[in-house]
Amino acid sequence: SAKYTIGSLAAFLQEPLAVRPAGRMPHLNLKAEEARDIAHYLLQDIHVEPNVAFEYYEGGWDNLPDFSTLKPKATGKCSGFDVLAGERRDQFAMRFTAFLNLSRDGKYRFHLGSDDGSRLLIDGQQVVVNDGILPHSFKSGEAELKAGVHELVVEYFEQGGEESCQVDIEGPGLGRQSVEAFLVLGRDGKVADQNSKPAFELDGALAEQGKSLFASVGCATCHQAAGIPRGASGYAAEPKSLAAMKSTGGCLAETPPAAAPDYALSDAQRTALSAAIGWLQQQTNPPNNDEIIRHTMTAFNCFACHQRGEMGGVERDRDAYFNSDQQEMGDEGRIPPHLTGVGAKLTEGWLKQVFDNGAKDRPYMFTRMPRFGTTNVGQLVSALATADPAALADVKIPEPEIAPRRLKSAGRQLVGASGFSCIKCHTFGGSKATGIQSINMTTMTRRLRPEWFHQYMLNPQAYRPGTRMPAAWPQGQVLLPNVLDGTPDTQIHSVWSYLSDGDKASPPTGLGSDPEELYVIDEAVIYRNFIEGAGPRAIAVGYPEKVNLAFDANNLNIALLWHNAFMDASRHWSGRGQGFQGPLGDNVLRLTANQPFAALADAETSWPTENPRDNGYRFRGYRLGKAERPTFLYEYDGIAIEDFPEAASTEQFSPLRRTLTLTRRGSSAGGKLHYRAAVGDTIEPAEDGWFTINGTWKT
Repeated sequence: SAKYTIGSLAAFLQEPLAVRPAGRMPHLNLKAEEARDIAHYLLQDIHVEPNVAFEYYEGGWDNLPDFSTLKPKATGKCSGFDVLAGERRDQFAMRFTAFLNLSRDGKYRFHLGSDDGSRLLIDGQQVVVNDGILPHSFKSGEAELKAGVHELVVEYFEQGGEESCQVDIEGPGLGRQSVEAFLVLGRDGKVADQNSKPAFELDGALAEQGKSLFASVGCATCHQAAGIPRGASGYAAEPKSLAAMKSTGGCLAETPPAAAPDYALSDAQRTALSAAIGWLQQQTNPPNNDEIIRHTMTAFNCFACHQRGEMGGVERDRDAYFNSDQQEMGDEGRIPPHLTGVGAKLTEGWLKQVFDNGAKDRPYMFTRMPRFGTTNVGQLVSALATADPAALADVKIPEPEIAPRRLKSAGRQLVGASGFSCIKCHTFGGSKATGIQSINMTTMTRRLRPEWFHQYMLNPQAYRPGTRMPAAWPQGQVLLPNVLDGTPDTQIHSVWSYLSDGDKASPPTGLGSDPEELYVIDEAVIYRNFIEGAGPRAIAVGYPEKVNLAFDANNLNIALLWHNAFMDASRHWSGRGQGFQGPLGDNVLRLTANQPFAALADAETSWPTENPRDNGYRFRGYRLGKAERPTFLYEYDGIAIEDFPEAASTEQFSPLRRTLTLTRRGSSAGGKLHYRAAVGDTIEPAEDGWFTINGTWKT
């Protein structure tokens, strides 16, 4: 309490690394109100005499009210502009009155910050207005004031959300600081507590003398200060290593000489320091990775929360303080994870991010992972990444000859309700799980190394004893043999491939609100509506073989192909039914939407880009055949075209066979008829007359 005010302590708690960059006080990612609450708690025994009178009002406003027309519900005195002095935290207003005692004439600048609106008046004149519903923000204004006492009034209102009010002052001899130290209750300018210290005013002559002393007595050897380089005192700019120092005498002497600093060390502390220096002097090799890890985790007390090997972990006396809002997860939901082998688990990039920014990957765990800054603990990244991954050096990630979209489609199936139902326990992007809310699946491939993920999925208990994560492939057994080639390696790789799309991955089936799914059983199902990727005149067709398409009736071509689930009709069958709906399934292939045929002078002529209708195309509908399978009908350049798509097999991820029948019905407008089968950045010939497009699909 002798060192901090509530404001300065709250500011330090929010940004400790800015004040003490060594990281012994880590950044806890506190919100402003959390830092303020902790500061109030720590300084609760301070008795501060009130220096501001207030009037408290209740009501709802979007702008500052006319206080002259209102009757206060309560009046009183407080210290500073305490917006919590009334009963409510929303829909209230306050009018603060105090007297500002200045020692010098001059121009003063005032900064008014608030959430929501506020106004500052001095001697009845408006100086700053910061009105409206807004987050905490500042506006500034100036006033020419004489030395002496001036009436200061702050009007304030709060509609909802956070609440705050702050006034800073700067002027002759004053750097920017809170005005509260200059405020008194009475017009006579006398403070209520005669023992309180006068407000600080900068003395330039003393500041220069202090700067000189800061350098000359050795402060600059250890501490940073603007405009004063290290070594300005004449001491070594880069001190010797501890191993090069003597283990006795100097600052370690029982009575240090005048030239040495006196740290008032106890006998035990001197003995421990001497022993440490002696140990360092005996070391002939630099510390290895395990020693770096152990030393750093000890120095920053990582072992207080984390276990690595046989060291560390939560102590029995503190166990009750580790809590969670997911009681069903047991210790796994409340105790920070062990760090045994963590360098083989997490990528180097993610380790660095955790050290720099802290971690919020487990929101259900109340204990926070602070940020220490890689300047302080960055050596852990390379040490962990070198020491741990050797255990997984022999793990080989499979590279099956399966199209990437098919892998992702199978992964989506395995993660969803029709597979292993990972969505029952894990969140996915912004969507909650259907049961407990465990770690987000869309961050997995950014956080984890693929080798570790592969082995963990085979045997979770081996990597986290006691975990509630079930083994989807127990002892190498395959529970869903019809997915891909039916092997654990390929199926796990498909899950990794699917999750590698992160937040862009299509949500797994069964997540979120229940869709109004159109099921395809024995016959084709046609759905005509606004379909994303196929336009406002789209005709979607679902086939029993689980291959689907969307035909664009404007561009007269197949615009989309996909597998598995067909369509979700909930958007179009509820309310006004507006907007575009995308495919419900996966393995979605977006094809170039433009006319399939063109009469060109030769193959080098550019393909038409105009609206197909302007080029002579006419859509003639479709004809239903066996099992309700449609044949699309359209005309171009005197030719009647029948476009009949169908599934090529009954196997999983069936290809689509497209039969085009052309019948001359009239004369041609000229040119040779060309068919464009595909468009891609790369088109490469494959076996048996196939072509591979962009390395992902074939025609």
